[in-house]
Amino acid sequence: MRVCLYTRISTDEDHQPTSLTTQRERLERYCQAMDDWHAGAAFGDQASGVTLDRPGLQHALEQARERRFDLLLVYRVDRSHGRYAKSRDWPRALQPDHDG
Repeated sequence: MRVCLYTRISTDEDHQPTSLTTQRERLERYCQAMDDWHAGAAFGDQASGVTLDRPGLQHALEQARERRFDLLLVYRVDRSHGRYAKSRDWPRALQPDHDG
């Protein structure tokens, strides 16, 4: 399975439980532990999770729309979007004609 890694920390880096580096290392180790999972592209942002308008996330979503990977793996769900209500925006964001 082709896996894309996505990491995020909020703008207040001093109060984050895990760094971008730590998140990525843990995701890479998780992929290594899974049979037939191959971590490829990795994107990250240091930004608020309130909006989906983040450069790293937009690159990951673009690659998802192009079907360049099978799974977007995040350290915790709130790393992809800070507020769970924003999760309703994901299906629309993955549509091929979505422009970000």
